[in-house]
Amino acid sequence: HLTSLEVSGLLSQISRVRGSCLPLWFHNWSIDIEWIISYYDFSCEALKPWLEAGYPCVALDYQHEGLTIEPHKSGGGLVKVGADLSPQFKALDIPTAFAYAFPPCTHLSKAGSHTWKGKGKAGYHEAIDMIKGAALRLQAPQVRAAVLENPVGRVEAWKVRDRSVKGG
Repeated sequence: HLTSLEVSGLLSQISRVRGSCLPLWFHNWSIDIEWIISYYDFSCEALKPWLEAGYPCVALDYQHEGLTIEPHKSGGGLVKVGADLSPQFKALDIPTAFAYAFPPCTHLSKAGSHTWKGKGKAGYHEAIDMIKGAALRLQAPQVRAAVLENPVGRVEAWKVRDRSVKGG
């Protein structure tokens, strides 16, 4: 899996390539235009409206294989990246119009509350570390707006910049 620095570098290099075997629509992109980023996103469902609107999108998840580029009929496109989204993974260093984060909620959601005791404090702290890492990525200066999914459960409120993100 790729690190945040590697992903940012690849996006920068790919967007500057000319005359390569990359799809034509990708050559119209620039690292200077604003991207839509979705962290912990295997399904890419949240990106569909942005793709329809012609935005370049990046979906990062540990379940994606390597790096794939998919064109969209709107002129936008999707870059899927297999990434290690541990709390140390930094925000991508690209202009970002909007960013999502859907950190795994297996240790925090009320739906799984019957298993909390068995998961213990280690499971809880692992999940909180992922949320903290996601919140830091969404607060990066290059991100104009963001949403951090917070399933109803153990986390009731989280302060991101001057915006309150609430669950429950």
